[in-house]
Amino acid sequence: MLFFGPIYNFLAKQYATSIN
Repeated sequence: MLFFGPIYNFLAKQYATSIN
């Protein structure tokens, strides 16, 4: 799960940017 942290954070940022 150590590798999934940053990836999830990046995806969340991309999703937030797409929504805005």
